[in-house]
Amino acid sequence: MVLGDANSMSTLAGTIAEVDHVVYAVGSSSPSESDLDPASDIEIVLPPVVRLLELLRLRPSVGLTFLSSGGAVYGNTLEKLTSERDRPEPISSYGILKLTAEKYITMYSALYGVPVRILRIANAYGPGQPWVKGQGVIARLMRCALTGDAFQVFGDGSNVRDYIYIEDIASITADLIEGSDLNPVVNVGSGQGHSINELVALVEQVTHRRIEVQRREQRYFDVRSIVLDVSLLSSCIRYRPTSLETGLRQTWQVLRATEISDLPTVSLPHSPGAGW
Repeated sequence: MVLGDANSMSTLAGTIAEVDHVVYAVGSSSPSESDLDPASDIEIVLPPVVRLLELLRLRPSVGLTFLSSGGAVYGNTLEKLTSERDRPEPISSYGILKLTAEKYITMYSALYGVPVRILRIANAYGPGQPWVKGQGVIARLMRCALTGDAFQVFGDGSNVRDYIYIEDIASITADLIEGSDLNPVVNVGSGQGHSINELVALVEQVTHRRIEVQRREQRYFDVRSIVLDVSLLSSCIRYRPTSLETGLRQTWQVLRATEISDLPTVSLPHSPGAGW
């Protein structure tokens, strides 16, 4: 393990000196924070990606897997299932930055032969997911079930998302690296959609605790519905996603052992211009 600044060329060079593949999981702020200060987010997100690509072009045998966003990048698609063939139309600064990073990666692949794969990942969840930045709806729901705090819902709760368990993401990433088929962009999700209202009900069922819901105004950067088509993924590897109920139960088993006094103070997601 090396602790350092991902924006530092020396840190990156030393870290990848003897590796044969890089999984890039460096994230930015949450979608709401990105839209509040897009200029700062650009400075945080893009330079480390480009610096890494500059190093990788000198070592074209080293592969790169970039963990992107399966919801923010596509935006509001009209299809029931969104496939890799659908044109990305991000509606948030967060999604635009992810797509821009993807474009840099594919450019370096075309110009310098860097072997790359982009994984557009659905809403990840699972044990250990933080909630303090307001990102991770399941992490926030689980916290509310544990503490009795109210759960903030933006809009009427009909927004639909595709949720994928963290262990599935890890296994898929490793399996795709080992595989020889280099599809440049692959959706990573469950292929099943659930609304926020359905999710609240399911968490209540799993935890046996009632969750108070507080409604807030719909945020403009929230995609209304996104469910990923994972047929390409299933053709690349043997894949059977963990059911949402099973993943929620496993997440709850870990969280319920946590002392409430040990939980960090929650930071609620907010809307640009909301003034709070």
